[in-house]
Amino acid sequence: MLYINAFNDWKKDAEKRHTRNTQIIETSKGPVQYVLRGMTGPCIALNSGSPGGYDQALLMGADIDISRYRMLAWSRPGYLGTPPDSGGSLADQAEVLLALIDALNIEQVILHGASGGGPISYYFAQHFPGRTIALITECAISYSHQLLGPPATRLFASLFLNNLGGFYLYRMASGNPAKAMKVLLSSSGKFTKVQLDQILKELKDSPEMLQMTQDLINSISPMNERKVGLKLDIKICEDLDNLFDLELIKVPTIIFHGENDSDVPPNHARHAANKIPKAKLVMLQNTSHLIPLSGNYALYVEEKQTFLNQFLNP
Repeated sequence: MLYINAFNDWKKDAEKRHTRNTQIIETSKGPVQYVLRGMTGPCIALNSGSPGGYDQALLMGADIDISRYRMLAWSRPGYLGTPPDSGGSLADQAEVLLALIDALNIEQVILHGASGGGPISYYFAQHFPGRTIALITECAISYSHQLLGPPATRLFASLFLNNLGGFYLYRMASGNPAKAMKVLLSSSGKFTKVQLDQILKELKDSPEMLQMTQDLINSISPMNERKVGLKLDIKICEDLDNLFDLELIKVPTIIFHGENDSDVPPNHARHAANKIPKAKLVMLQNTSHLIPLSGNYALYVEEKQTFLNQFLNP
């Protein structure tokens, strides 16, 4: 009974958390949930992975200096407070993002897409070049891909991408965050035991990494508010052929990917970098699908900041 009560309290708190400090704006494509931070500078539009939402998008931008940039984190259709009706296709989702920045009177954005948020970022950059300043992707899908396809990913999904599993993972992260970190890394990266043990040794005593572990787990729960969005992403990512042409993306682009990513194979990054003119490719060694949980996070932040700085007004 105590466990059931704790689960119900956790679920209610998680659902309330996702309505705090966010806004719903009525756009030409329907209501969209978003958070806009920062008062000046170029606007970075954050397209979260799968499953995701505005909260996961905020984690993607945790290193962004909002005294110099604006940061637009939003929930793509089917996630949290954005209804699924408007996002049945990749083109539809790009139109929703366009409608959102129109409603917010944002002329141009720097696109930042991760994982399952990669396709919308590539699509938007090609089809709306006049509204796109630059493109950043991390561990992003760049061609047809089966989400939740790899065995370790399927196992993680079956165990934890549901409300009870999410609650169990939350309790693990609260009581034994190093163990939760190991679960995340082993399910999102292809490592030998020696490699995984070394990474955990480096990260498990870092308060920042332990907090990131808890934040990442919170960003995929509760699943009842993300399930429809994930189903949309699975359908969209299964057939991306001919939906966008990477060679037609002309904006400055930087592509990050973990060399040990088992969720989205590193060839997705190499493919995109080979196709997009003058794209910069940054492959991160001993890094899984979760770049923030790696010893290379500082390098990622440094490379991203250097890339972003070129778009600041002198």
